Amino acid sequence: MYITKEDIQRLASSSSEYSKGKAYYEEGRVSDIKVDQKDDYLEIVAQVNGLMGDYLTSIELYNKKIAWHECNCLASFQQEGLCKHMVGVLLKYHEEVMPQIKRGIKGERYSQNALAYYEDQLVKEQEIEISNFEKPIKAAVRLVEVDAGSFALNLSVGESRLYVVKDLYEFTDNMRQRETASYGKNLEFIHDMNMFEENSRPIIQFIMDKAMEYNYILKQIGFFRGFPKADRKMLPLNAKAFDEFFDIVRGTQIDVVKERNVTPVLCLEGNPTFSLKIEKEEDYYTLSSSMQDYIPFESASYKYIMTDMRLYRLTSGFAKHVFPLLDHMYAAERTNGNKHLEFSENLMKRFMLSSLAKVKKYIPLIISEEIQQNIEPERVIIRSFFDMDQDGSIIGEVELQYQEIIFNPYKMATVEENKKLEEIARDTPSEFKLNGILRRYDFHTQGGHLYLSDEDKIYDFINQGIGEMLELGEVHITERLRGMKVVKKPIGSLGIKLQNNMLYVALENIN
Repeated sequence: MYITKEDIQRLASSSSEYSKGKAYYEEGRVSDIKVDQKDDYLEIVAQVNGLMGDYLTSIELYNKKIAWHECNCLASFQQEGLCKHMVGVLLKYHEEVMPQIKRGIKGERYSQNALAYYEDQLVKEQEIEISNFEKPIKAAVRLVEVDAGSFALNLSVGESRLYVVKDLYEFTDNMRQRETASYGKNLEFIHDMNMFEENSRPIIQFIMDKAMEYNYILKQIGFFRGFPKADRKMLPLNAKAFDEFFDIVRGTQIDVVKERNVTPVLCLEGNPTFSLKIEKEEDYYTLSSSMQDYIPFESASYKYIMTDMRLYRLTSGFAKHVFPLLDHMYAAERTNGNKHLEFSENLMKRFMLSSLAKVKKYIPLIISEEIQQNIEPERVIIRSFFDMDQDGSIIGEVELQYQEIIFNPYKMATVEENKKLEEIARDTPSEFKLNGILRRYDFHTQGGHLYLSDEDKIYDFINQGIGEMLELGEVHITERLRGMKVVKKPIGSLGIKLQNNMLYVALENIN
């Protein structure tokens, strides 16, 4: 890389540090300089004899900007930019190393590199042809549980014996460059896709793609060295990557590592088979599953259940209605010590109304007849009353009834009413449907009363909404509203007003 003294001054932490570094260079204090460089990348390692002893320095520049710098002096930890020791190293590079770089014909290095590449490929292709008569290389992956529902991959390669690949990113570089590398004493081969068994190639390509993707992301945020050495043995699987990985291994058996235990697991598209059971325990009820050893987790597009021998990618309906229940049961184990959910009688009745009907479509429920009778939820009785006011708007009220308790859900309840309502296992699905219908037709509430004044919404409610309300319960309409005749407003201006308790429709500017 070509750099100027102005570049070095700019990279120095201060003009004072630059002057001190210049003096260090001129006094010959910089030694043992080693340089690794490409067009836009420069790495220099050197030793500087300082006032308090020798200092080891390491500098990496990318596009003439500091990508990494390290010196074991105190100043380098206290200030931004290069210390005097690193300034001295860069000046030595500028004055003594850079002039020795042969330039030759303009652009000649590109042609030399191209020629070297193709000559190298010829040699490797001949070696691969010879190797094709030997045994193909096998590849096996292990899915390692890093945390609950979080996984990474490691890779082993070999012929009769498999060797763990200790650096998947170096392995990827070797595959891209078709380099020869060894594993252990007895395995050495050219890293070319044709060297692997055909059924191993998709997972090899997946690992390469992800390793390159992760390295690219790290470089974008300034981590030019990539992952630390300790993390290069495993490839983390983010939510999207897990879906892609499952697509490759679906229908096959892979090894899964959980807490250092290795278990063969079959990867399947579908749902696990199990049952739910409701039991009475003193003053509460428990909901348990016959499937106890499982891990629920989500990816970008799917939900999964891993048991001791299966990894299931769940169907959409099962994922929507059953997975949340299993997920909550799994979370409850931290508190209960088991995957049970505990309900009071009131909560169990609400659960029966809102959730269990959907869950029972996919899995059987075991429950005694006595418990069934005790927790059978009460259905709400819904009565709605509608009239028309003098402005042609629809007005109304709603009342809900649970046994002897009758109340208006849109009216502020008293303390006594609230106390009674808290003891009721309310029919929330029916109440939510009622509220949804009224909101959809744009009813407004005030003081417990319902109001609808929009002309189009009045038309829609009379022609469709009342029928929807009848599916929920009783609908009472006054004679005045029953006699209302409304037509859908066409394109143009539509005026509606009341005359003799009937609607008078004025049409203007109709095309």
